[in-house]
Amino acid sequence: MDPFFSGSKTLLLILCLSLSFPACRTESNKKTNGIGEDIQFYEEEISVPLWDEDELGAVVPAGTEAPHLDITLSLAGVSGKSGGKGEALEALFGDLFYRGMDLRDYAREQIRIKTSEYRDIKEEIRNQGDRIFSGTLNWYYEEKFAVEMSGPAFLVVSRSWADYTGGAHGNYGKNYFVLNRERAGRISLADLMDGQFGQVLTEKLNEELRKNRELGRDDSLRQNGFFVNQVEPTENFFLSPQGIGFHWDPYEIGPYAMGFVEVVVPYEKIGDILNPLGRSAAREAGTESRIP
Repeated sequence: MDPFFSGSKTLLLILCLSLSFPACRTESNKKTNGIGEDIQFYEEEISVPLWDEDELGAVVPAGTEAPHLDITLSLAGVSGKSGGKGEALEALFGDLFYRGMDLRDYAREQIRIKTSEYRDIKEEIRNQGDRIFSGTLNWYYEEKFAVEMSGPAFLVVSRSWADYTGGAHGNYGKNYFVLNRERAGRISLADLMDGQFGQVLTEKLNEELRKNRELGRDDSLRQNGFFVNQVEPTENFFLSPQGIGFHWDPYEIGPYAMGFVEVVVPYEKIGDILNPLGRSAAREAGTESRIP
């Protein structure tokens, strides 16, 4: 047995494209969109001790919890029918998220890399007895995928991550990916908008941000905790029933304590700058939208 996977809990589920994942249920999207695909979910959890058993006793007294690295992977991929459009979507997932590897091989590689990074600190602390009992040696790494939206033509996937490698606090982030099933490609803002959309979208985005934060039009964002006085549209966006959402990680437009910032601009407020593809995406996602 591979030592990296010893004692781990592994699940490989072929599930329907929904946000509820009943165990051991298998469904495909073949009948609804003709693409010929299944979404796969692969989960791996493992705890890696800093020292192997043969060296642990010389470093950590008996009865004392040994420092460890916790790795949690919850991966999503596509299994597409050979020769069909689902196969192209499968290749897109592999290229975007997994460096061309399948889910199991990617998980194995991530565990190898993170374990190596963690155990590299052994030499650094070998003669620092006080650090051996410090909580800063208990690291973690999490990588999780979720299907945020699934429609006949569009698929929205999120990848979130969190890690701690010592210090005052860990770091975390989240990226959204809007995918076109028919074209097997990632969608950009420009793909959904008419030519000169920037100014209008920026205005509406800032209106919604200020509304969410209960700020007036002339209130300074900087004086209310932000790094900037105006936020700009980002390619880290998603489709929701209410509108197009934009996401920023800690430190991008505000301090760590502010956490994630997400702002949704209603479709009805930007209907005039949506092109035909954008209107199609809005109608598919927008169960609560009214597009002019």
